[in-house]
This record gives sequence, C-alpha cells and structure tokens, in this order.
Amino acid sequence: MPKLLAITGCMFSGKTNEFVKRVNCERARGRNVGIFKPNVDTRSSKILSRDGSSLEAEILYTNSLPHLFYEKFLPYEVIAIDEVQFFPDTFLPEAIDELIDIKDFILSGLSRDFIGRPFGAMSKVLTMADEIIQEYAICNMCKRGGATRTRRLSSDNSQILVGSNMYEANCAECYFKT
Repeated sequence: MPKLLAITGCMFSGKTNEFVKRVNCERARGRNVGIFKPNVDTRSSKILSRDGSSLEAEILYTNSLPHLFYEKFLPYEVIAIDEVQFFPDTFLPEAIDELIDIKDFILSGLSRDFIGRPFGAMSKVLTMADEIIQEYAICNMCKRGGATRTRRLSSDNSQILVGSNMYEANCAECYFKT
C-alpha cells in the first residue's frame, strides 16, 4: 500500500465504494485501521456507500489543531478519512505531514466544489499523495461515462449542502453547456 492513497472524483463516482474496499483490504491484512469522518457530515454516524456498504467511523472535528489529529491517529497503523474536502487546507495536511513516516493513509473526497474550485484539504492532499485513484460518474444529462463535475441543483449559496438530491454528476461538456 502507498503511504498516502487519495481517492477522488465527483459526487456519485464511487469514491466511498473504493474507500470501503481499501479499508477492508487493510483489515484483512491484519492492520489496525482508524476510520474517521468529519463532524459536518451529519447524514449518519457511519460512512455509507451508495451500494449499501458501510463502516463505523469516529468523528473528527474539522477545526481541530494538528496535535489533536495526531493524538487521535497515534494508536492506528492506517488512518482512513472520508469526506476530506470538509477539512480546511491547513490543519489536517499538517498532521498528515507529521505522521507520514510512521503511518499509512487512505483519504477520500471531492477534489473540487460545485463551482469547480479546489475544495478544502483535498486539494493539498492530492499534492501529497503517493497514489491517486480518480473515480468517474455517469453524466446525469447525456448518460455517458467519464463525468468529473458536480452540478448543484439548488440556488442556495452555502458551500455545503448535504443530500444527494441537491446535486448531479456531469461530464465537462454538459456542465459547461448549461
């Protein structure tokens, strides 16, 4: 396993499916895996994949200082964090940088927001990764594969709206067409 594996893609691309698969592989190898999710993901106490698979997860507060992440991560061989984009681009990457020599990481999240801008800590994580898995969705408009963008279906200006009915996956052509 790479020291830092990053799984990214737009919404509906299968990031969490791949995340769960990778975590389960590390567990099957007998490794002690700490599984975390951000406090702003309030959909469930678990990490849930659209295919129905799930993982119990410990909550990480997105505004925690690096030493608090460090304390949480210390007991584990592998640190697995879903929805990394919800963390600011400072504290979590700093904690990873401090621990990368002694821990392995599986990190999953959106690389960009609904406007196409880099999204939270994920943009920094991608530059730190030893391996990146890019997942692709089916475009909601033209039904072709290879969708990499997320369109917001609501006019709400909030950065974070939770709920799959608020977004759709688009290929670049359809995203810029409308």
